[in-house]
Amino acid sequence: MTRLKNRPLATLGWLACTLLLLLAATPLARLERSLADAVVLRSSPPAADLVLVDIDEASLTALGAWPWPRPLLAELADRIAAAGARRQIWDLLLTEPRAGDDILASALDTHAVTVGAVPVIDPGVDAPPRSGRIVSPLPTVEATPSGASLCAAPVPASHGHLGLAESLLGTRTHTGHLAPRIDDDGRLRRLPPLVCDQGTPLPTLILAPRLVDRDHERPIEPRHLALNPGRWPWSAPWYLDTGRERIPLDAEGNIQLEFRTPLADYPTLPASHLLAGDLPADALRGKTVLLGASALGLGDRVATRLSPITPGLAVHAELHSRLEDGQFVHPLRQAWPLSVLFLALAGLPWLFRPAAARWGLPASALLTSLLALILINQGIRVALLPILGWHLLFGLALFVARFVEEKQARRLHQRRLASIIPPALLEQLDPDAPQDIVAARRRRFGIVHGQLRNLPQFANRADPETVLAVFHALNRLAQQIASSHGAQLYPSDMDEFLLVWPEVRSADDPPRMLLAARELHRGISQLLAGLESATGLALEIAVHADDALDGFIGSRERRRPVLYGRLRQVTAAMLQLSTELASPILVSDAATPGHADEHALRDLGTFKLEDIRQPHALYACTRTLDPLPEHAA
Repeated sequence: MTRLKNRPLATLGWLACTLLLLLAATPLARLERSLADAVVLRSSPPAADLVLVDIDEASLTALGAWPWPRPLLAELADRIAAAGARRQIWDLLLTEPRAGDDILASALDTHAVTVGAVPVIDPGVDAPPRSGRIVSPLPTVEATPSGASLCAAPVPASHGHLGLAESLLGTRTHTGHLAPRIDDDGRLRRLPPLVCDQGTPLPTLILAPRLVDRDHERPIEPRHLALNPGRWPWSAPWYLDTGRERIPLDAEGNIQLEFRTPLADYPTLPASHLLAGDLPADALRGKTVLLGASALGLGDRVATRLSPITPGLAVHAELHSRLEDGQFVHPLRQAWPLSVLFLALAGLPWLFRPAAARWGLPASALLTSLLALILINQGIRVALLPILGWHLLFGLALFVARFVEEKQARRLHQRRLASIIPPALLEQLDPDAPQDIVAARRRRFGIVHGQLRNLPQFANRADPETVLAVFHALNRLAQQIASSHGAQLYPSDMDEFLLVWPEVRSADDPPRMLLAARELHRGISQLLAGLESATGLALEIAVHADDALDGFIGSRERRRPVLYGRLRQVTAAMLQLSTELASPILVSDAATPGHADEHALRDLGTFKLEDIRQPHALYACTRTLDPLPEHAA
């Protein structure tokens, strides 16, 4: 199918694709999330200050089944602190009071351990529990200086909780929440940095110790904490400013996680080795220690991009690494509309020029998709699905519009033919003739029309193989000369060479045409001079510029290009005068490059050519044996 020429049809397809994608944003959101998971290719190194202490299967075998005695957990806290750890974060849930809580409470308070708690943020949970205590490092805060309350949207509210046992409370012990957002496909991609529990904002497990003044072990002042909406379409919907980090959040107030660091990349110590004293020197000195369980039997597993059974340790380790390197996922307030707007702007060339190159749309799809992939892998969460969908839909719209255009053109073509051609002849025409017959347009061409004289005599003397070999060599030479001067070698009879320049407008074109004519005459004359059987063959050339129709004739199965009009009629009449005027190269006044004398042209006068109404001045080329350029030698 040829290229589209109708601008209104292209505009209609452009509008339809743009509106359809804007309406499809919400239904395709789930597919967009899955696609984003698949195209995140980059990885990031783990945070240099983080060490994991893992309650793995080997530790359970060595120390006994979970839950471990509280004195054993207290010893674990003391061992970590004695190794020089800067901070302890426990991804554990200690809700029920047990024997030995006084020993563990003293250890937790002494080392200012942050322990996990589970607020219930799903409103669909029946009879949510309220067990233990939530001990936030933040005081109850009504509003930030920006006016956005930390216990208002988009911060989720807790309907209940599993907190820290009353018997484990201390003055320096805090809790951090373990409440992820699970998407409808079962994957964890989002984590709320704050959950509001009974008027108190509770940070996530990793963020909680960062909101404490380590010099005095007290919560940060409220003026240092702010929840601010994004101001621009390319901003994140929300930002959580802690005075140390500026964390971009999505429209529901969540941190988006890509899981760019596998759990195996983090330095990890089994809990049993730590308690046994099997610890490399300075392994924990100055480090943040994250204690959690990867043992399958403990059930602390979630589905992520990395694995369907990712340990909870990996979630907190990923967030800690992103807080350290600042490479957050940056969701956009208007990701889908911005992508569609960008694509709409990218589609404007097809509105101004519907007949754009056929490779333009695939090239646009490839370039914009590569740009989106780069941005996604840099953490800027643009929408990739609109890019792929828009190009597919717009390509389909252009195809349908072109099909409609061809149908209309064929009907118009048939009506035109029926008005000028007798019915008997009309029956012989192909009703599905290509639209190029109708669309053949009139343009100004330049032509070097060469014709071999005495061809029938040569064909009768030589065998067919020799004749074909000669014409192969002659056509190859003509093609080389045409290419070197920006012309096309047009299909013609065996005794003709048509070097055509479309859209002749520049003053540089006539000199190129004259030079090509001289090279063609010189090259073919040299080739023929070396063939004894080619005696009598001579090349005559006419150089002219005029209007002509360029198009195709024939059926769809066998189309033939045609160049028809005054251009060919004038050059054919000029060739008939070539022998009479004793000039192998004749140049018309329409193809004379500037002053004739400067180009070795001799004025022969004005002639009334056969069957041509308008007289033409003709010039003889007085210098035809110029040295050949290297490509034609």
